Amino acid sequence: MVFRPRILACPLLMTVALACGDAPRGEVPRTPEPGGTDEPLAETPRRHYERTLVFASTAGDSVFLVPWVLEATTLPGGVDRTARGWLARNGVWEAFLRDEWSSAPNQEPWRILPHGPLRILVGEGDRLDRIFYDGGNRRLEVSLEGALAEWTGSRGGSFNLLEGGLILGDRQVPGWVMDASQGIRSEEGSLGDWIFLTSGDSLAVLMQAPLHMEGNTVFTGWARRGDDGLQWPELQVQWEVRRAYEPARRDIPSLLSVRSPSGDLEGRLEVLSFQLETRAGPGPVLPLDGVMEVEGELRIGEQELPVRGILRHRRP
Repeated sequence: MVFRPRILACPLLMTVALACGDAPRGEVPRTPEPGGTDEPLAETPRRHYERTLVFASTAGDSVFLVPWVLEATTLPGGVDRTARGWLARNGVWEAFLRDEWSSAPNQEPWRILPHGPLRILVGEGDRLDRIFYDGGNRRLEVSLEGALAEWTGSRGGSFNLLEGGLILGDRQVPGWVMDASQGIRSEEGSLGDWIFLTSGDSLAVLMQAPLHMEGNTVFTGWARRGDDGLQWPELQVQWEVRRAYEPARRDIPSLLSVRSPSGDLEGRLEVLSFQLETRAGPGPVLPLDGVMEVEGELRIGEQELPVRGILRHRRP
């Protein structure tokens, strides 16, 4: 994989976009009215949109994971937005971004809006080229390079695998980027879990649950191995070992097993660390939301590969 850093001094590339992102599958983009898009949002029922970008390094001895979670919830008077970002470096987590704000009603609420230290750069066709955090003493940037695969989720939404790169200080790290866009009606609960795994620059795997995971769920799986695309309509994902997470008064997975009905894919994943937060709820069991770092092995056919990555975990 070739990492092609872009020249930040170019005036065109330094233009900060006001919004970015295609509509999630199932959403119909509306043509903006003259004078802008801040028109009353005639959208009922309320909807929740999420754009998650995960960078995973593919080379070198250091392991870097950078998940960004950008959420938007439509309300009668506007859009509530949340932006979170974490850097995991060799198993040590740093939460570098946590921001909440409200924006005016918008005909395309799923689009990414820069706010505070969160910035984006877009290219032709409104394509997201870069997302970065600029907090004065800290600058962290993830670039989205060539597209490698696009998968449509079992419940809608789009998952795009791209080449990418991380710029952290004076260090440039090549890797993969998983760009996931999903939407759901607020009364439907929460979006389902998904798992993004990589093995060097030879394998990238995505597994998506139909809804929030209850410990034994049939996922759908896709992979890119070299130049080949693979798909599994059914993958059984089980929580082999659980641990208590007291802030939410519920269990979370500690060890997971994965197996296809035909047996051509199987493996085990250990949760190494996590960044979770509880949400408001009627209690005593509270909603849970965050990311988990996982590591393990997958066997695909006759080939066994070490993998690492992110479990995007939510419980309503």
